[in-house]
Amino acid sequence: MRPKLPFYAYHQTTGMKYHIDDWLRFFPEEFPVCDLCKNILKIRAKSSVGNVAAHFYHESNTNCPSIESNRKRYEGLRPTERDEYNAHLMKELTSQHLDKVYLRCKHLLNNNLSYSQYKEMLIAANKSDIWYYKGLIFKYVPYVLLVNYGVFKEQGKFFVFESNLNNYDDLWNHQKSIKNRIWRVDTTSNDVEEFTMIDDLILKDYFFKYRDLLK
Repeated sequence: MRPKLPFYAYHQTTGMKYHIDDWLRFFPEEFPVCDLCKNILKIRAKSSVGNVAAHFYHESNTNCPSIESNRKRYEGLRPTERDEYNAHLMKELTSQHLDKVYLRCKHLLNNNLSYSQYKEMLIAANKSDIWYYKGLIFKYVPYVLLVNYGVFKEQGKFFVFESNLNNYDDLWNHQKSIKNRIWRVDTTSNDVEEFTMIDDLILKDYFFKYRDLLK
């Protein structure tokens, strides 16, 4: 099995991510930071044993969700308070916009998501009762679907929210303290890529005043 070697780290001053080679060249005396959990990373030098390249790594006791063993905590998440009425609304909206939800998920998987996988995501969502979270907002549906599904083995990816999230409803109940971000983790390299969660699944009807022209 290939080791998971994160090759990128976040620089707190520049606000940018750098490859390990660039970090060693330009910032050898500074502390690299994980872009997801914001903890300081260590640097392990290149080793001829096993032909291992220089890379960043977390401390062994890290709680960073980019580590696959830590991601498993999402598997047990369930609504602490069920909202039957909102669940009906979220299911209805998702049913009406299945294509848009699919395309958003597909986009975050580099346009690589089969219909059968999408079906499995919906089945997994039903098993986890994600629709019943009190106050769930439609904006978050595709992102919760991605995280809840777990590891996309065909693509070698999984998705996580930030490390201080305790349950999915923190996304909409604690918007000031929880970033409006989702991270995609590569299961081979353990590198992470950050995405903003966008609220554009249902477009506003800017042209309702024009409808009379078509009668």
